[in-house]
Amino acid sequence: MRRLALALALILATAPAFAQAVAQHLFFEAVPAGAPPGASYEARQRLTERSRTELLPAILDAAGLDGAVAVADLRMGGYRLQTNPSLHLTLRLEDAPADRLAGAIAWSFSQESVLVADFDSADGATGYALVRFPTGSLTPERAQRFFLAAAAEQDGLGGGYTAFGDSLLFLNLRGAGTPRRSRREGRCR
Repeated sequence: MRRLALALALILATAPAFAQAVAQHLFFEAVPAGAPPGASYEARQRLTERSRTELLPAILDAAGLDGAVAVADLRMGGYRLQTNPSLHLTLRLEDAPADRLAGAIAWSFSQESVLVADFDSADGATGYALVRFPTGSLTPERAQRFFLAAAAEQDGLGGGYTAFGDSLLFLNLRGAGTPRRSRREGRCR
């Protein structure tokens, strides 16, 4: 835990300022898609829940953020054609501290990306698609089948989605084509 705190202190570098804090949404996986091999969705969900309750508070604490005001909920998410349990963290921050927190989360959970979104931004230009399913019908298996079908229609849709209840939200961060590898995918502005 001491090594985690030191590493996060180096990544975060400065304490966040809150003068123009807005609701920031961070979307990420806490269990890498390939680990543990062969684990069921339910097993990965249990590991994600453990990460949410045991590790995420330590990351927020090391970042100098009040975990009590941060809301982290468990949901489905897709990244690189794989549906996994994911976390959605909501808290009020300025853009730069939100980006640093995303970097700390990516490093701590060994993730290729953490999506940071400000859905209230007045100058947002990121395209998105919201696909709604009948109430109570969206399961991890159904989401995965739709994810693969969407990616077969347009490679760019294979980059990822997040579930909001019975809806899948696809963001167009890079335009058409194969998603590129990146530590941080981009701002939703």
